[in-house]
Amino acid sequence: MNYTLSDQDIRIFLREAPTTGPFFRRVFTYAAGFIAIALILAAGLTIFAPNPVNSSAPILAPAGQSTPVADATPTPSAAPTPTPTATPLPVTIPNDTFSAADVKISAPIIWNVESTEKAMNKALERGVIHLSGTPVPGQQGMSAIAGHSSNYAWAKGDFNSIFAPLTKTKVGQTLEVNYQGVMYRYEVTRVYEVKPTNTAILADHSKTGIRLITCTPVGTSLRRFIVEAEQVFPDPALAAPFNGSSLNGTLPSGR
Repeated sequence: MNYTLSDQDIRIFLREAPTTGPFFRRVFTYAAGFIAIALILAAGLTIFAPNPVNSSAPILAPAGQSTPVADATPTPSAAPTPTPTATPLPVTIPNDTFSAADVKISAPIIWNVESTEKAMNKALERGVIHLSGTPVPGQQGMSAIAGHSSNYAWAKGDFNSIFAPLTKTKVGQTLEVNYQGVMYRYEVTRVYEVKPTNTAILADHSKTGIRLITCTPVGTSLRRFIVEAEQVFPDPALAAPFNGSSLNGTLPSGR
């Protein structure tokens, strides 16, 4: 018996899916076209769309150029620190006055008194005296200032025992002088006695300050009581040079 295979038999044998009809072919064609168009549009948008910018990332400049910094505020250059200047001391005593508050001494100073007995005794009637030939405050070296610790009962003047309390002075105490309206402050560094002929101490200007002179024991002129104090204000390093000559002979008599 002869059996002729049909097209259906062949498809079943080969496990081939049945051929779809014209309707399904059209649907498939439209869908494929739509998908292809969508893919083409997506690719175009990807190529031509602008690159996103990360605001937190730095903007790189072309080679050879510096990279600008957005909204950078320039840092001002630091101004040089000014050199501090010493504030002048307040004026607490009258002009041309000496003060040793710790031993309760205050007296006017007569400046640049000649080192003759007559000139010194006359000037001592009006206060304490600065000896001519020694520096004045504001100059390098030690200013010599003398005063009475006692005097004859009939001697003129209101300052005949002005320096009597000077022998109570202690190292570390403060002395002050108002010279021409400028306050000078000193710290006592040494207290001692010398013979009346020891004028060599007046030639020692290794420090800047004042040297106070009076007679001791009080009521005699046997020795000289000396108080030395170094300048602490204004800065002694700023003092002007002193080119004068110191005294010779004997130290002033404070009796």
